[in-house]
Amino acid sequence: MISKVDLEARKKAIKVINEKIESVIKQIESKKPPYLEIPKRTLSNAIYDKEKKLLLLGPSKLKRSLLDMNESKRFMQTILVTKIIYEALLNNEYPTIRDIYYRGNTLFQLRTKTGRFMRKTRGTSRRNRTLL
Repeated sequence: MISKVDLEARKKAIKVINEKIESVIKQIESKKPPYLEIPKRTLSNAIYDKEKKLLLLGPSKLKRSLLDMNESKRFMQTILVTKIIYEALLNNEYPTIRDIYYRGNTLFQLRTKTGRFMRKTRGTSRRNRTLL
């Protein structure tokens, strides 16, 4: 049996995810480069709430852009993990970090294969330069 508080928290999380994804869709439809702004999960952005006795995320945001070469993989991974969490919220599931990793395993595998390919390419290009 799911508690009333848990259901309210899930509804709130679903609403936040919908708003974030809708903003990305609007950016794409208006032909702007899509990006996500998410709270920074760093120690410098942590705030201690004395009343609740919890560490909360502060106001600092991190911007992840699809068209930024350094951020495109992280952007896609964030979208994929968001989709997995959204589906879990809708289905009243409680996935662990390991579950999320294995459900999104295809993207994480592509990243590894691409990384290996890039290393081989770099090594080849260095050899060619020395031969010239």
